[in-house]
Amino acid sequence: MKGQLKNLAVMAVVFALFAMLAGCEEEKSSEKKIIAFGFTAPAATGIIHESAKTVTVDVPAGTNVTALVPVIEVSDKATVTPASGVANDFTHPVNYSVTAEDGSVAVYAVTVNVGGGGGGGGGTTDPTQLPDGISENTTLPDLGLEIDYVINGTFNVNGNALLTVEPGVTIMFTGTNGRIYVNGDAGLRMVGTADKPIILTGPINNQNKGSWHNVVIKSKRADNEFEYVQFLNGGSGTSGYSAVVEVSGILKMSNCLIDGGLKNGVESESGGELTVFENNTIRNCNEYPIYAYSNINNVPNIASNNVFTGNGKNYIYIGANTSPAEDMTINKLSIPYYFTNGLNINDNITLTIAPGTTILLGANQCIYINPNAVFVAEGTATERITIKGFVDEKGYCRGLYFRSTRSGNKLNYCDFSCGGKAAGYYNNNVVYFCPGIRCEMRNTTIGKSYFYGVGIENPNNLYLTHENVTFFDCEQGNVWYYTDGSVHDELP
Repeated sequence: MKGQLKNLAVMAVVFALFAMLAGCEEEKSSEKKIIAFGFTAPAATGIIHESAKTVTVDVPAGTNVTALVPVIEVSDKATVTPASGVANDFTHPVNYSVTAEDGSVAVYAVTVNVGGGGGGGGGTTDPTQLPDGISENTTLPDLGLEIDYVINGTFNVNGNALLTVEPGVTIMFTGTNGRIYVNGDAGLRMVGTADKPIILTGPINNQNKGSWHNVVIKSKRADNEFEYVQFLNGGSGTSGYSAVVEVSGILKMSNCLIDGGLKNGVESESGGELTVFENNTIRNCNEYPIYAYSNINNVPNIASNNVFTGNGKNYIYIGANTSPAEDMTINKLSIPYYFTNGLNINDNITLTIAPGTTILLGANQCIYINPNAVFVAEGTATERITIKGFVDEKGYCRGLYFRSTRSGNKLNYCDFSCGGKAAGYYNNNVVYFCPGIRCEMRNTTIGKSYFYGVGIENPNNLYLTHENVTFFDCEQGNVWYYTDGSVHDELP
């Protein structure tokens, strides 16, 4: 009996020890803040932006920042790496990792500004944490901070509210789900200046592509406008949208920069209208700079002065709806247009292609010119118009399917290629002419055809004026007459 009691007593002590140890584990601190950061030589105290996890220190002009020794105070029971008292080169921002007692880590980016006068003001100046959204008109002024506002998750602009962001504002999104979402009747006006752009960016310590989500415009308000706005490293696409700027409403956009999108730069979805798109730069996106999925009517508003560089798929993608609703001019850009589903010019529509433009057609696709449409592709000797397959090979696309009997059709200084293999009797040519067509064709090349260069339905019912039209690499011959199956070297 005594032995049993003794064993029970021992077990009780063991359980008590386990409970104490468990309690100790639960009580480990998770605090991991930089409380103070500065230098003694020169004397300078840093300003801590806790929400953004940044520290800014001003030092006098002429300070050698390559071997400054910081004095750092962190939360009780926390440690910091690099350690306090260890010299560092602050020519560029330096990351300091604060590890709590429980092992969790916070990383602060420390920036030293030379010429700030030294000493600093000390203390803590935090950016403003924005709420989940607004439902009344709101203006975000420039607070004069490195980061003015912080957004966690989605910031909704609701109801009839207009969100106005003033020049010089920097907004930081804290993670890959961070975005601004402008709902149906709301509005967003972000208008900076060349000297004071508005900046939208991800966390200071994550400057990788896709470090935040995007800006979504759902509303049709005419005051939705972006000017001198920089969108840096967005486009995470975690909620079904894959562009840094997503438009299914109305947007004017000029003098803006999109840099480092994880996927596309700008997407125009069903109903989306880019009413102004001028002097923007879209660069270093992994996919397309502009992805116009279902609205070809955005194309005329993409001005020639936009710049597209370093994108993984450096084309203007034009998707499902490829029938212009009104007369349209396709401007020359620094990169080609990619019409993945071809281009259909309906009756009573005039489509003009500017000199120097390149159009790439998707597999088995064509430019289809209906009987009462007008197609004007007038290049120049120095700025030719190119229309060919997206893949530069014989028979990739169907080329030009010409049915228009209206006057005014012109093909001048054009280069057509990569057609002539698609299934169907009328598609074995780079250019096909129906009976009764009216067209002027001059200074044009036609080639790289799997079958014929030009197919003519009826040479006796053709109103074609031509001059200096040349053929190359057409496997079955240059010109084919459907009436008798004969092949000819030249146009009739």
